[in-house]
Amino acid sequence: MQVQSKNRLKIIYAMILALLVLAGCGSVQTRSGGITESTGVTISGQSIVGFMVYLDETSIGEIKKNNLDRFQMGLLGVKNTADEDMQRITIPLKPGFHDVKISDGGVTVLSTRILLSAGQTKELILER
Repeated sequence: MQVQSKNRLKIIYAMILALLVLAGCGSVQTRSGGITESTGVTISGQSIVGFMVYLDETSIGEIKKNNLDRFQMGLLGVKNTADEDMQRITIPLKPGFHDVKISDGGVTVLSTRILLSAGQTKELILER
């Protein structure tokens, strides 16, 4: 009877040792994911191709058709909305104050100062 209890005790010790070895050898791995929070300004309007954009008194250049953002359908896939017909371009910026000027053929269409927080995108809609 004493031999059986010694064998059981050895088996229990062996199992505890194996459990400790397995637990000690594994490393804790963590991974986080999510949506990247981009900061910038979105300029949208019915026809913005050809407009010049100036940020902080520096010319970003002329808006070209291949620079426009593609329209992404909303949650329910609604079509024929006003947003679908608009042209849109997104320009990444750093957080802080920015002077934005948009001109068409030398005529200023919009001139404003915006404040962007980290992860914030402001939309400027041109009604012209």
